[in-house]
Amino acid sequence: MSTSQEGQHHDLFEIQTLFDEICNILKSTGINLKGLFLNADPRFDSKEFQEVCQKEEIIANVKPNPRNSANQQHEPYQSGTHIFDEELYEDRTVIEHANAWIDGFKALLVRFEFSVRNWIALHFIAFSVIFLRKINKKQKV
Repeated sequence: MSTSQEGQHHDLFEIQTLFDEICNILKSTGINLKGLFLNADPRFDSKEFQEVCQKEEIIANVKPNPRNSANQQHEPYQSGTHIFDEELYEDRTVIEHANAWIDGFKALLVRFEFSVRNWIALHFIAFSVIFLRKINKKQKV
């Protein structure tokens, strides 16, 4: 497991080590990473991140960072290392919003429940509350 260090670090700080750690956890559970599609924001637009994805045969959908994309050549899709699909990237935003709404429920954020059954049940309750909030918006007059 990695240890945090003092100071402010960018998103790519020790990306090789951390990404390898995540991949090893996924592999230990039997998840095949080959061909996995990964959406990432412009902060991950780097040659180093592309290389770690390529090593694991993960297809990275990384929005080009305008600050450094002029200096970088992206691998073509045929090599399976890097593509950018705007429509799929927009789906990432929807997922992040849903995760943020769920984080509003302290019992789920902190995970007070040890029972998986109860924890899943709390998620269903949270999803129901979120849904009701969305459909029960007061109409503006």
